[in-house]
Amino acid sequence: MRKLVIAEPGLFLGVKEERIVVRRSGEVVAEVPAAQISHVFVSTRGASLSSAALSLLLRHGAQLVLLDGRGRPLGRLLPLMRRGLRAVEAQIEALKDERGAALAKAFASSKALNQAALLRSAAHNRAESNPQLARMLLEASVEIKSYAGLILQFEGRLEEIRPEIVRMEAAAADIYWKLVAELLGGLVDFPGRRKRFDEPKDPANLLLNYGYGILSSICFLALELSSLDPYRGFLHVNSPRRPALVMDLMEEFRQTVVDRVVFRLLRELDLRAVVGADGLTREARKALALKILERVKERTTFRGRSLPIEAHIYLQARRIRGFLLGHEPEYRGYVER
Repeated sequence: MRKLVIAEPGLFLGVKEERIVVRRSGEVVAEVPAAQISHVFVSTRGASLSSAALSLLLRHGAQLVLLDGRGRPLGRLLPLMRRGLRAVEAQIEALKDERGAALAKAFASSKALNQAALLRSAAHNRAESNPQLARMLLEASVEIKSYAGLILQFEGRLEEIRPEIVRMEAAAADIYWKLVAELLGGLVDFPGRRKRFDEPKDPANLLLNYGYGILSSICFLALELSSLDPYRGFLHVNSPRRPALVMDLMEEFRQTVVDRVVFRLLRELDLRAVVGADGLTREARKALALKILERVKERTTFRGRSLPIEAHIYLQARRIRGFLLGHEPEYRGYVER
């Protein structure tokens, strides 16, 4: 499935038969069959689209996502879907039994393992050019991996062990981001991980937050299509302000989809053109969105299957549902090798 990124003011989305047509000043710049589109990301205030385009996208099950300048989804336009009542009931029930605890442990441990894998890969790439940094990265990778093992050892109901899971996850993340600062040293001034509500000004955090916004939209649709309630999570506490299960599923793919892309992009972009008065520049947002959408098309191997990363995201959503309903004996978080 394809994704359209509308990041330039003046673009107009219209319809020609069963195709979405993108025009600039009346000139056609893109034409895509609506049946091939899963998402349309709009990250500029200067674009417009016709009601016919909206209707066609919705009829084909596509999702329209409006992003602000920091990558935060302001809203989504979704086709009407009948969410499976049994799956949602199972989500609620699992909060009180071992299924919820197992899912929370899987989300948190896979995140730590992917953080360790990224640092290990970075160490191998620097074994000759910077052996001291490579050694630091490998040591941190081993330590983070040990936290993943500790997370999986917790036993008990979700409400009892969630605080300990979160504590271990945070400890692993603290090590990870300290080493990321070392990786980016000399390239950008990275003050440590800063989320959106921290209102960061540095290019690395702005790019990370924007990328996570795109990833959240992909995970949101994957869960919707699996008849799950995106707002009922296990690792993350339920809140009307954020889709907790989306945040849960994202944990498995943050490093694979976003972090690797951002760290690479920081070396490719002219850093003077990344940050503007209102956050990321239009050029930086467009470049990152395109790189992430290219990344999710790349194939990786998990559970013996070589598939595009996006397909793994959708499969993981289905596996969550299968585990909740008793169709899957266990749930394993995605880990990149």
